[in-house]
Amino acid sequence: MAFKKPPHPERDPEHSEGEQSKDATLAIQVSSDKFRGCDGGYLTSRRLVLVAVLAALTFAAMPALAVDREKGVKGPHVDGVPDFVDIQPIILPVIERDAVTRQVGIVVTLELAQGEHPDVVEPKRRQLTDAFIRELHTLYAWRSSSNRVVDEQLIKRRLLLVADDVIGQGIVHAILVRQLLEQAR
Repeated sequence: MAFKKPPHPERDPEHSEGEQSKDATLAIQVSSDKFRGCDGGYLTSRRLVLVAVLAALTFAAMPALAVDREKGVKGPHVDGVPDFVDIQPIILPVIERDAVTRQVGIVVTLELAQGEHPDVVEPKRRQLTDAFIRELHTLYAWRSSSNRVVDEQLIKRRLLLVADDVIGQGIVHAILVRQLLEQAR
């Protein structure tokens, strides 16, 4: 948009009073848009630099906050806070009369008792996962005729008993169910 200088009332008498005020308003609006554009560009570049710096700081801190996904063990122990161990997701079919009717997926985390370290679980991780799968198969077969196979409270109690048998009594304080999905086939 081209900038047009508003007419001067004494030098341009052919413009009426209404036209002059319209032209003056337009000139003020155009000049303020130009000013806003310059200022907005300056602020935008400052914001961009700020976002870039924050992103760099976030990515620099990522290794310190990382989780060993392969083992499922979180970072260093903090006194007064229980440790947690993630178990790989378990997805099992529900079989009724020689046919798969549903599929159930579960993601659990072990909350360890106060003073226990996640390294206690590592030597028995495979046996624990295998025992969880066997117990879940038994539960699903037992409840296959009901409308819903999954019962979160029942699963938590049974998996805690299994963890006590495999790892040792009192090492696991609680079983936390992070995801539980039942899907018809």
